[in-house]
Amino acid sequence: MFNIIGGRGCGKTDYLLHIALMLYDCWGCQTTWIRHKLNELSDEGNYGDFLNDAKEYGWCPDEYEARKDGIYTSSERDADKVILFASISTFSNKRGSGHPRMLMVVFDEMLPEDGRYKPNAKMCVKGLMSLMESLTRGREGSVLFVASNYVNAGNPYWAKLKIYNEKGKDVTVYPDKAVAIEVARGYRRARREDSKLSKLMKAAEMPMYEDEKDDPLISLIASVPNGAKPMPYIVLTNGQYYREFTHKGASYWTDWRGTLPNGTLILTDSLAECGANIEMLPKMFYTRMDEMVRADLVRFKHPNVMFTIMNLLYENLT
Repeated sequence: MFNIIGGRGCGKTDYLLHIALMLYDCWGCQTTWIRHKLNELSDEGNYGDFLNDAKEYGWCPDEYEARKDGIYTSSERDADKVILFASISTFSNKRGSGHPRMLMVVFDEMLPEDGRYKPNAKMCVKGLMSLMESLTRGREGSVLFVASNYVNAGNPYWAKLKIYNEKGKDVTVYPDKAVAIEVARGYRRARREDSKLSKLMKAAEMPMYEDEKDDPLISLIASVPNGAKPMPYIVLTNGQYYREFTHKGASYWTDWRGTLPNGTLILTDSLAECGANIEMLPKMFYTRMDEMVRADLVRFKHPNVMFTIMNLLYENLT
């Protein structure tokens, strides 16, 4: 899984489209192109423009046609499919079908600018992994590329995989998880920095989404201070443990990877995770956390912890 995150307009999508077309042209390999919602690709105004750059730069023949379900070699009924369109929201529709020539999967715009994940945050990683399994079966050479502007410092995909780009590094690699993250900053953009549009966007204070600094929530990231006291419970959500510490009236959250202390109460937000010595989170937990967040009294060890706890709070208060 190669994550290419950041740098609005630096050519992430075009580069991956070029690779997809080369894979088909050279070896007949197919690609699946994923977005969160299928209509982001299948609506006529979206798929109709999908090949504009490819045809302008000569990456594919003029005969190639974009349809609502993908890219074909021509407008003929028996034309071969080059790129298949799919979505996280409808991942289960791909089960059971064979795709022997599928080598590459591209998940475009992984981080939505509105911060809303479809179908929901907990299903995002399951949907993506299910699609990879259904489409590639893990065959040798298959690869997943993720491309997105750096909209959020935390997201459900990185939170579940327990990955995050290391501060000060352009590339962070997790060999044990077969994952790499590139923060794509410093690349040449299609829009020049001295253009009138750049001046206008700067005046409008539009974020460039180049790295985590563009996310205002990054100010909520802080280590647990010395002397902080652990709360008498641990939160279990989506298969992972988190613990809250308090210090001078503020709350500090961190992921918990060690042995659970004897007698520690385990609370969860999911009936499916309830069991022996695991109880449901009470309503007063959400009420207290909501009040503390509104008072700016909550901090998180790193962005993935922030995403998980804030999303847990959001899903149970709305």
